[in-house]
Amino acid sequence: EARQPVNALFSEVKDLSLQLGTIRDTESEEFSNATERIEEIQFILIPVALKKAKEYIFELMNSAGKMGIEDDETGEILVDMHALHVKEAIELFDKHVLPILEAVGSILIVVGRGNHSEGKVSKLKPELQRHMDQHLKRLKYHDVAGNDGVMLVSWKKER
Repeated sequence: EARQPVNALFSEVKDLSLQLGTIRDTESEEFSNATERIEEIQFILIPVALKKAKEYIFELMNSAGKMGIEDDETGEILVDMHALHVKEAIELFDKHVLPILEAVGSILIVVGRGNHSEGKVSKLKPELQRHMDQHLKRLKYHDVAGNDGVMLVSWKKER
């Protein structure tokens, strides 16, 4: 639902590209208008639509009634990222989770099991783990027992 505007823009670019292939006069106003519209969509509208979709999904999954609440079973703060693409989730992890993680100690991150991914294999969890391993040496993580779609991310304590 949140990505419908993005998909519509990609579809419009495809249609316009097909239309360009039928225009013989590359100097015509019709060709120029179609080319300008494709550039506007690709370089202005799609980036804005992607950003809005990412923010909408994150807000929807982590509304005031959900984000920051304690998980009933563990008492940990819960942040849901499983509907996001990998790049979006990493960006939002760095923006929203990292700033509070040291203070709270640990946070549950819902990454999903990959049920909606190609091949039914999780893409988000391994990439988020790779990100933490490469860039955030002060963090540790592990799966929550009984739910491999949730990770407990913790700040390593000084020894």
